[in-house]
Amino acid sequence: MMFELHVTVNSFEVDRWSKLCEKMEMKPILIFLTKGKHPVQLMCTKNFPSSAKEVNLIVEEIKREVKENGFGITRIKLEGALNEKMNDVSFEITNSVPVYTECHTKIKIPSSKRWQVLEIEKHTGLYASRSMLNSDENNEKWFLSNRKYSDLEFSKQQYVEEFRKIKKQFPDALMEMECVFIDTNPDIDSGWIEAK
Repeated sequence: MMFELHVTVNSFEVDRWSKLCEKMEMKPILIFLTKGKHPVQLMCTKNFPSSAKEVNLIVEEIKREVKENGFGITRIKLEGALNEKMNDVSFEITNSVPVYTECHTKIKIPSSKRWQVLEIEKHTGLYASRSMLNSDENNEKWFLSNRKYSDLEFSKQQYVEEFRKIKKQFPDALMEMECVFIDTNPDIDSGWIEAK
């Protein structure tokens, strides 16, 4: 199956980090949360196919390379696309059910429409963040996110309903529903999305 790995580091050396990410065939990300204790986070992401049994070996190899290049890791997050088999997959990886699920609605807008995203955050209970790399005032990349610790199928239904409402305002919005198997530091989002 396809997995998505996020590695967050305690550095803001964007150029050096971007070069390492390119070498590791990972995408560098500098994210800005609208609130919270750690509103700016430098990270990378990678999508890759693996069996549930072998995914931990891949994660450990990437962690080793990041550390060997002088970056301290503040968070490791391993995800997969949300579906009905995720409890079984999670048990193969961690011997437990998934930590939580998340939904991210991706929106590209000019900076003049930024207020619309912030209004949705204010009135819906969703959480806004912005990608700072490869973004300019004519093409800002925003995410409206939610996290749930409830039953997988119930969470999925709620995410779809939230997305339908956003899609009315932003017809080009895209949705990504994820199941989080590993999150070594959910508190990094404290003040933005609260950990359970």
